[in-house]
Amino acid sequence: TIAYKMFLTIMQLFQEATQKVSLPTFSRLQDDPVKLRQTFYTATSLTSLIGVPAFIGLAMISPEFIRVVFGPQWALSIPVMQILSLNGILVILMSFSGPTIMAVGQPSWNLRLLTLNTIVKTGAFLVAVQYGIVWVAAALVASNYLVWPAYLWVLKKLISIELLALMKRLSPTFIATALMAGAIWVLKYLISTQVNDQILLTMSVLVGAVVYGIVIALIAPQLFKHVFSLIQTALPENGLFKKKQT
Repeated sequence: TIAYKMFLTIMQLFQEATQKVSLPTFSRLQDDPVKLRQTFYTATSLTSLIGVPAFIGLAMISPEFIRVVFGPQWALSIPVMQILSLNGILVILMSFSGPTIMAVGQPSWNLRLLTLNTIVKTGAFLVAVQYGIVWVAAALVASNYLVWPAYLWVLKKLISIELLALMKRLSPTFIATALMAGAIWVLKYLISTQVNDQILLTMSVLVGAVVYGIVIALIAPQLFKHVFSLIQTALPENGLFKKKQT
């Protein structure tokens, strides 16, 4: 429950920020499949830019996070949280699938995909429950990854998305996330026995954020500027990045 609540909390932050605007935006483009496809690519890449490192970072810092926030008595939830973090990546990648399918007027495909998802999950849970909670968490992740190709197939059928084109858009995020994870691993390897969990947790978050931001700025400067612009727009006018009046 502790691990799953953490997963749901992060997912709700992303879903509340994206779902309210995605369906109306996609619906306005339903008669222009080229623009709809490009908008889907852009929305997925921007959401992944934040979501993918957030979930990988959570997996990396789960041991310290659990011990600091909930106490060492909850250590058994650490592997569950780490496994569910892998599920979070896929949920981010699929977050615009449903709104896109609805936007093109094909809600029956969502029902079919939901039915398939339920069947696969049920079968996976029936097998995994015999081996404990960690296996149940792994079954949840595995079932979602097994169903993901079906979502891609439907999106290809409806708006002609291409997996290679999508992965190209996502490659800067995955490269930067891998380097971020490597930096956190090296940091923890070097100092984990010399500092307490609170300091290690704080340093891991800071190092991960700095490394990720620098890598994105270097390999995808336009993407970095786009996100920075969105953040600036979202801030109050009297905030740190107050826009100059012309």
